[in-house]
Amino acid sequence: MLIFNLFVSSFLSYWLSALCYTFPWGRLDKEQYPTDFNNVCTVVLKNQCIYTGVYFLPFLYYPEKTYSVYHAIWQIPFMIVLTDILFFFSHYTMHTKWLFKHVHSKHHKYNIPIAAGALYAHPVEHVCVNLFSAVTPMFLVQAHPTVAIWWTVLASVNTVISHSATEKDDNHGLHHRFYNCNYGAGFMIVDRLLGTYKKK
Repeated sequence: MLIFNLFVSSFLSYWLSALCYTFPWGRLDKEQYPTDFNNVCTVVLKNQCIYTGVYFLPFLYYPEKTYSVYHAIWQIPFMIVLTDILFFFSHYTMHTKWLFKHVHSKHHKYNIPIAAGALYAHPVEHVCVNLFSAVTPMFLVQAHPTVAIWWTVLASVNTVISHSATEKDDNHGLHHRFYNCNYGAGFMIVDRLLGTYKKK
């Protein structure tokens, strides 16, 4: 039941936030949208509805004893840091020559990130980078199911926002432009520590 609730929460928060950046009350410069925008959405839907299913198996072993909802006070900040660490290293690995050519280049097809295409990626990347870095922290902190749902919504909305290109020099926009910086997520803690953080 938990994984179903997480799926619905993720799916709805992703597409509702994507709508806010896609239609007139969001980003207005439609010329930057690709001509194959429908294909972008189709790939994202496949990733969400088919390949996310790989995570049914680990959730069969989700901790039965979890901390109470009140532990969200420390769990969510801790999950933000864990996600940054896991996303940095798994994403950085995707930039090695072979993996970039055969897997990660799909996500970098568009130099300007597209909100609705935040999860536009090869299935291997979707499972091993996107989902792995967002799901693993829930297990590590033994998040209560309600906290896990809050976290899922937060992670989904953050993914869309980071690909919305609302600012010229936003962190992930710079990554899509230069490829060799800002590999992390959120506060870019690992990038700052390892010298791969770029502001402009």
